[in-house]
Amino acid sequence: MGLPGGYFQLNKHIKGTGTTGWKAYRTIKHMETKTLFKCLDCGAKFGKKPPRCPECGNLEIQDDFIEFTDGVYTGDLVDGVRSGKGTFVWNDNTRYEGGWLNNVRHGWGECRMSNGGWYAGEWKNDLPNGRGELHWPNGEWYKGDLSNGMRHGYGENHFANGEWHKGEYQNNVRIGPGEYHYLNGNVFRGEYLNNNPFNGSTFFPDSNVKVGDFINGFWRSAW
Repeated sequence: MGLPGGYFQLNKHIKGTGTTGWKAYRTIKHMETKTLFKCLDCGAKFGKKPPRCPECGNLEIQDDFIEFTDGVYTGDLVDGVRSGKGTFVWNDNTRYEGGWLNNVRHGWGECRMSNGGWYAGEWKNDLPNGRGELHWPNGEWYKGDLSNGMRHGYGENHFANGEWHKGEYQNNVRIGPGEYHYLNGNVFRGEYLNNNPFNGSTFFPDSNVKVGDFINGFWRSAW
């Protein structure tokens, strides 16, 4: 019945990770080099926009391109600031595509990590905020409410071993009403406190026959 600990933070310098240690999304912490212009034909880059590419003569010059030390941004710019829709690709091929506001991710967006993990959903202030779906490379996933990168509100967490929980979360911790489905088919329904069953009952598969009860955090078998 383990709950992945730590933050669903995203960056090579994260505050914490899930149980499998992967990074779900990255905080943008890179050094900007310069705004570049790129020829759409030969790919040549320039610090200033030329009337035509001096390398191949092409007239089509891309002007929504910023190169950083750890990746490249392509998309909408407002007064040189990332705002609107855009894509950032890190050097390891991790990719974010979606909304931006004042240089941070905002609105709907999707971040796919190079290790196979991904997050898709709502962002605010460069963190998952709102409804979203988070997947680990080992097959574990969460779908529901998030606040500042953490499970907060109602959601479902499906674990790699086939067990799953649905219910209320607060700062990544199960609390309040919830339901846990065990691999053997048993189901706990009741209240959680600090991530653990507190008051409620566990039932045999597809029945109303009790295995036992949790009363104020203590287990009492029905047999």
